Amino acid sequence: MTVLKASFLFCMLVSASFAAAQEPFIELMRSDLRTEKVAILSESMAFSEADADVFWPLYREYELEISKLGDRRLKLLRQYASTYESLSNEDAKRLAQAWFKLQEDHLKLKKKYFGRVEKALSTTIAARFLQVEHQIQLLVELGLASETPLVKPAKK
Repeated sequence: MTVLKASFLFCMLVSASFAAAQEPFIELMRSDLRTEKVAILSESMAFSEADADVFWPLYREYELEISKLGDRRLKLLRQYASTYESLSNEDAKRLAQAWFKLQEDHLKLKKKYFGRVEKALSTTIAARFLQVEHQIQLLVELGLASETPLVKPAKK
């Protein structure tokens, strides 16, 4: 996801006037991201035909599970955007705890699929997959983080 897309996404989440247009745009961005990820993985992993036949079904399963985490992240961003102007200490704590849980679940998923790819192919292929996936995730995170406004201190 480019920084421009991330910026526009947060603006859409904050602005009620864009509410009806959010879902198609978000789905288009997610589709673009999935397509870009497959292209990056295909190039970076440099699979033999036999390895590709084993890897891609596993990856499709991983992608289904990671998309559920993406749904949770989007919900969390929406909650933050909707409470941004009036965020209380309690809201901030609840959002932070939800973010911690999301990060824990994301790590569990990476560990799960590292193990599955390692068992089906090899440790080095699993490690390479983990590296590439991590690099892609960092780019997405950077885009979102750079465009998400910092929490305002609660008014006393």
